Amino acid sequence: MRCPILLLAATAFALATPAAHAADFPVHAQLTGNGGSPAYRPGDAPRGLTVHLSNTTRTARRDVHAVIVLVDRERKLTPGNITLQYRDAAHRTWRAVPLTHTGNDENVGVVGGEDGPGMTLAPRQSAAVELRLRFGRGTRPGHVAASATVMQRERAGADGEWVGQSEPYEFDIVAPVPVPGPGPSPSPGRGTGPGPRPGPGPGPGPGPGPGPRPGQRPAPETTRPPQAPAEAPQMAATGAAERAALAAAGLLIGGAALVIAARRHD
Repeated sequence: MRCPILLLAATAFALATPAAHAADFPVHAQLTGNGGSPAYRPGDAPRGLTVHLSNTTRTARRDVHAVIVLVDRERKLTPGNITLQYRDAAHRTWRAVPLTHTGNDENVGVVGGEDGPGMTLAPRQSAAVELRLRFGRGTRPGHVAASATVMQRERAGADGEWVGQSEPYEFDIVAPVPVPGPGPSPSPGRGTGPGPRPGPGPGPGPGPGPGPRPGQRPAPETTRPPQAPAEAPQMAATGAAERAALAAAGLLIGGAALVIAARRHD
């Protein structure tokens, strides 16, 4: 596998002694975030970055390439964790920036590709390259420093010349927010709530009256007031007295008739 020349140059520059500053290069470079908190959560939507380039000289700069370098403090970040894209202004679309993992655990990618035509910066001209960056699920939390190295190639296949370097743009990869799972399902065991209430349905059939409950004294018997005799027995008694009186009257009348008959015979 061929190792891109610009990637080698950018890696060597990143490892060089930081004696030079951005102002010492002919192309001023700055890498900034597009607002918001400088923290990335694995699995979130991509966040925007911008590379600002300014040609500070009176000479045109042709075949200029912005090389993005990402390195984490723990040296655990790999290209499989990173999705980096740049906006192709000519075609108004987003294109991938392929990343290479170097032997020093940097993740390096050339905007526009190693074999791309690069940019042309006229004297005193500025340009902006829009990027967007995201980290996949499973990326370990850590502190990351991103920078833009500006390389200019004089002719095709030749080594690149360092013409610019941005200050690091630092941010953190933070742990993802845990997604709450479904709560425990209620078990069919004994519950703590009230049991079923008795319904309004019919109860048991007639039986002996309720007796005293255990530990409860029986209620004293109350004397019921005498009830008047029913009307039907009174009528029966009245009929019997009338029949007795009629019988007695019959006897008296019969006796009187016998006395009168005896006197006639005398």
